[in-house]
Amino acid sequence: MSGHSKWATTKRHKAAVDAKRGKIFSVISKEITLAARDGGKDPEFNPRLRTLIVKAKQANMPADNIDRAVKKGTGELGGITIEEMLYEGYGPGGVGLIVEVTTDNKNRSASEIRSTFSKGGGNLAGAGALAFNFKRKGQILLAKDKMDEDALTELALENDAEDVVVLEDLDDGHQDCGGGLTIRHRVSGVDGCLSLADAGAKEGGPAQKVQEI
Repeated sequence: MSGHSKWATTKRHKAAVDAKRGKIFSVISKEITLAARDGGKDPEFNPRLRTLIVKAKQANMPADNIDRAVKKGTGELGGITIEEMLYEGYGPGGVGLIVEVTTDNKNRSASEIRSTFSKGGGNLAGAGALAFNFKRKGQILLAKDKMDEDALTELALENDAEDVVVLEDLDDGHQDCGGGLTIRHRVSGVDGCLSLADAGAKEGGPAQKVQEI
């Protein structure tokens, strides 16, 4: 006998996995709540919510959790109010940083962000100090075999996209796509980017990745 308990090892492993899964569920739930609050509870008319629901299902998030998060956003359920906050600051060497935070406690978040900046050799700046240096844009990645490049370019132009770039080999975890097409889109938020992704999906297939940049 080695003296080790297989049950104890399994229990510890399960606890670690559950804690990690719970953290992921918490983050996705907050995002779903905000999406439902801003765009309504119907995924058919809320691209951001629809994408987050897909993300939640991929993470094996229970349907009850998803439904509860949506209802919190629409006000059907009471409880904690989730808010989006924007902080501006300087990192080491004077590098400008914009930090977007989803929180249920503004005071706590402000304190934690300030502390993080200080520990990293930076400092928190006032509202508006850096925002003018940044532009919010979106990026959509599509597998090349899902859609004709000319058709995609035409679609991108119709939707006021900034650029369409052909990538032979993706280096961000999508190598199996056999290369891809990147659309950089001028958006005031990720919703505009998702709308273009939806249009592309109708033409040839779902986007491999949609992100703000």
